[in-house]
Amino acid sequence: MRHIIAILVCFIAVMCTITFRFITTENIVSGYANAVEILGKTQLTSKWNLLGERFDKRDDFTGSYKCSADRITGRDVPYGGCRIHDTKLRVKGTIHPQSGAADVRIGLGSSVETIKPDKKGNFDRQFEFSGSNYVMVQYKNFTGSVDIKTEYV
Repeated sequence: MRHIIAILVCFIAVMCTITFRFITTENIVSGYANAVEILGKTQLTSKWNLLGERFDKRDDFTGSYKCSADRITGRDVPYGGCRIHDTKLRVKGTIHPQSGAADVRIGLGSSVETIKPDKKGNFDRQFEFSGSNYVMVQYKNFTGSVDIKTEYV
């Protein structure tokens, strides 16, 4: 019985040595980054549930979003996700309300910042994204149009 246990322990030790020999720090970080990005995708509004539309989407953080609304209430999260590396993102666009309200909000980890457009409805801001981040539009009985473009800086 002791011989069988000794052989099993040696076998496990050899297998662990062979397995860990091929695992590098880069592989571990890359695997973790992929897992984090997959989890971040769950926060985005699916294309079937969007109140507006996404265009020119290169990835989960960049592209164009447009919504022409007639008395809608709800929210869209067209862009965002999770990343372990810092990303600088430019968010620009216009909000043209006829009635109701539409707010563009940027989730930066545990805080949320509302973008205030100028008197013509335009906004243009840059954000440092790290961890969990998103671009969200919150509609409250909104009639009008919203256009957003996001791009890396």
